[in-house]
Amino acid sequence: MNEHNTKAQFFCHTHPNLFLQKRCKGCRRGMCHTCINQHNDYCSSCLRQSFKLSSAYENQRQIIRMVCSGIIVGLIVLAYQLFVSKIINYPYLLLGFGIGISIMSMYYIMGRTDVFSEISKIPFIGGKLAMATLVLTAISGGPILYFLYKIGMQLKSNYLKSRQ
Repeated sequence: MNEHNTKAQFFCHTHPNLFLQKRCKGCRRGMCHTCINQHNDYCSSCLRQSFKLSSAYENQRQIIRMVCSGIIVGLIVLAYQLFVSKIINYPYLLLGFGIGISIMSMYYIMGRTDVFSEISKIPFIGGKLAMATLVLTAISGGPILYFLYKIGMQLKSNYLKSRQ
């Protein structure tokens, strides 16, 4: 065990045959010149952990869920077309995909804003007004704009990451 502690003091955690140049700011493990050139201040495990907690990872997860929702609704529309009308109409498939994305986007929009809960607190008409606001948001294209916003945020974070 003493030999392991000595090795950890003087050698890289990832590349045990290379000498330690600096320590990771997150976990204080040793980093060699190769690790420093790749990640600068943090080891790869700390970077992975910080990425999973970052907003870029959350944007990525939301985009994947929205696209999967669109695919599922698109497949439902395709199944309906194949079994009922026996004709595949591609504009309806595209519409089904858009509706699926819109449904999941509305879910995220409702989770991000307190507007709907605040509107629903209005006496007598609050619930109906919140529902009308939700419907108007869906009709006006808000969910598709939210989806495009999330894609833009993901592209921006990928661009900034590539510039570092």
